[in-house]
Amino acid sequence: MAEGEAADTTAGDAANANTESAETNETIEADEAALAEEADPVGGLVDVAFQHVSFTYDTTIAHNWTVEYLANPPDEGAAPSFYSGPLRMVFRFSDYPAPLSTIEPVVYVYRVADISSQNEYKVANLLGALLAKSAPLSNYKSLPFLPIINEEQSIIAQSKYVQFQSGSGIRYLTVVGDASQPFGADSVWYTFQGLTSDNKFYIAAVFPLTSNMFPEQPEPDYNPDTFGDRRDEYLLLSKAALNLAPRSAFTPRLSRLDALVESIQIVEEQ
Repeated sequence: MAEGEAADTTAGDAANANTESAETNETIEADEAALAEEADPVGGLVDVAFQHVSFTYDTTIAHNWTVEYLANPPDEGAAPSFYSGPLRMVFRFSDYPAPLSTIEPVVYVYRVADISSQNEYKVANLLGALLAKSAPLSNYKSLPFLPIINEEQSIIAQSKYVQFQSGSGIRYLTVVGDASQPFGADSVWYTFQGLTSDNKFYIAAVFPLTSNMFPEQPEPDYNPDTFGDRRDEYLLLSKAALNLAPRSAFTPRLSRLDALVESIQIVEEQ
C-alpha cells in the first residue's frame, strides 16, 4: 500500500434600449461568473502517482490518499457491492468532507483485460459505444456505472462528456436507490466513468456529495404511506433542481472534482 498527500426615433430608441439591455445582461452574466469563480475555496494541490497512474487534486477534497490493488469476487448469491469486483487499483481519500455519507470516495482503475464478469464487461462496452456515438447524455435514463451495484439510478443530472489526459468519459450526478423516501443531504453522488484512448483501462471515480438542497433529517411531514403517490413528481422536481443547482450547492465543489478526473493520466512502460 502506498500513501501520499458556472417612427425612426422610436425605432432608434428601441434599438438603443435593446443594446443597453444586452450589454447589461452581459455585464450581469460576467459578474455572476466572476462571483461563481470567487466562491470556490482555495486550497493547495496534491500530486498522486502510483505505478502507471497519476493525477492531481485540490486539498479541499482531501489531504491524504492511499492506494492498493483489490480483487474481491462477490460471494455466490451475494449482491454486488463497492467492495466486490475484478482486480483493480483503488485510490482512497481519508479526510474527505462528506461526514454524512456511508459511501467512501474512491477512484478505481481497471485493466479491461482483467474484467471477466459479463455484467462489468457489458458496462465497459456500453461506455465505449456511448463515447463513440457522442449522443446527448440527457437522452438516457441510466448511464454506465462501475462498480456494479444492485440498485437503480433514480436520478441522473448535470451529465456531460469529459476529456481526461489519457482518454475520455462521462461525468454526472446520480442518486442511487429506489427513492422510496425523500432524499437526504448525503444522497447525491458524483461519478466519472472513462476509458483510455487505447481502451485498455477503465476509470471509475465515485465521490459522495454533501448537498444543501436536501435536508439532513427527514421532513417532519414525511408520510411513507402517501409518499409513493407523489414519488414520480418528486423525482422530476428533484432532477430539475439538481440540474439548475450552482456548484456552491455541493461539497466538495464540482469544479474541483472535474479537475481531478481531467488530470488522470495512465502511461504504461513500453
